[in-house]
Amino acid sequence: MDTSTWYVYLYLVRTLIENSGSDGINANNYTVINDASIYDYNYWVPANVVIRNNGRYGVYSNTSSQVLLSEAGSLYGGYNSIYGNTFYDLYATNNSEAASAKSWWGQYPPNTAKFFEGDIYSTAYYGYPLNYNPNALMKALSGAINASSVNEDTLLKPENQDETEPLTNSRFMAKIAEFRRKGDRIGLYDFVKDLSTDSKSELNGQANLALILALNGNGDYISANSLARSIFSNPVAKPNDRLFAGVQLFHQWLDYNEFGTGEDITSEIPSIITNLETLKLDSVQVAMYRDLAGIGADKKDRESEEDSNDSNQFSITNFPNPFNPTTEIRFNLPVQNEITLKVFDMIGREVAVLIQERMDAGLHTISFNASNLSSGIYMYRLQIGNSMFTQKMTLLK
Repeated sequence: MDTSTWYVYLYLVRTLIENSGSDGINANNYTVINDASIYDYNYWVPANVVIRNNGRYGVYSNTSSQVLLSEAGSLYGGYNSIYGNTFYDLYATNNSEAASAKSWWGQYPPNTAKFFEGDIYSTAYYGYPLNYNPNALMKALSGAINASSVNEDTLLKPENQDETEPLTNSRFMAKIAEFRRKGDRIGLYDFVKDLSTDSKSELNGQANLALILALNGNGDYISANSLARSIFSNPVAKPNDRLFAGVQLFHQWLDYNEFGTGEDITSEIPSIITNLETLKLDSVQVAMYRDLAGIGADKKDRESEEDSNDSNQFSITNFPNPFNPTTEIRFNLPVQNEITLKVFDMIGREVAVLIQERMDAGLHTISFNASNLSSGIYMYRLQIGNSMFTQKMTLLK
């Protein structure tokens, strides 16, 4: 389940996610998967989410995202089964949270090596682990559960929420998600605007990042870019905040070129990419940004190869574009060579390997099916020997 887009709010309950070649749940870019239990009068019904035997992570939470498979990391909800995933069962990094209290982790006590917190601002919470699998027979997934049909020993009453208490990161994310779920753009803007101007708030920096997205969502692209520039160029801002702002500037430029929305910041792109590289943005992502912008070593390699093959110049494209959910990537090879063709999302994560073999010279067509991906801009990258060629495509569902 990939929710790698801005401000997704998703309820998840009585769900089975298994045998994926990738992550069970992948949350990025202010995604909130929250309240994974059903509130019925004064009781919380167990969430009964099963995430098992996936090819990468069980739960992956990155870039100010939350996956709360129990209410705010407490006892409420829970009764999930998360185990057998190839890498970590819970993985949280870059100011994010992954939590599932009162759950079964494949063994008791759980193997703590399966939980990862990437920085001091992130939390992988697995409190009150169960010593049995509450979903062994998958009964919870077979139909509706209500408070009258569940043993009351498994039900817990929620504590009263005191709105006068300091705003925590969890409550900040939950409030943002609630505004998004209701479609209340004005309420969202006012909420993050007030926090962004409160220099004493620990959430001031995060509110400013959220404000960039709120401004873009309201169509005020110039103000969004102005705020992103101020954060990106601020040497005392947190490195991750600066990275987020810089990536947002690059994404806005892509949107301008793709859809004609926003502000033309083409002249700033070389400097933005250079500064992103200085801030240690993933090298694969930097290389793709350079290629999309037509600068750097990749462009020189491409021009050199094309110049040496005037009679059969290299080209690569995909059709249709935009597409849903399949598209064909077409390219011609001047000579036989080793080929690697991969697809990446806009934060540089590899989502598919389409080719990795030696291919003959000539025209080739490769089909790409994105039925398991969310809408958005993706990049496909063809490596021919030491040369790289990157193009972007848009999935619209």
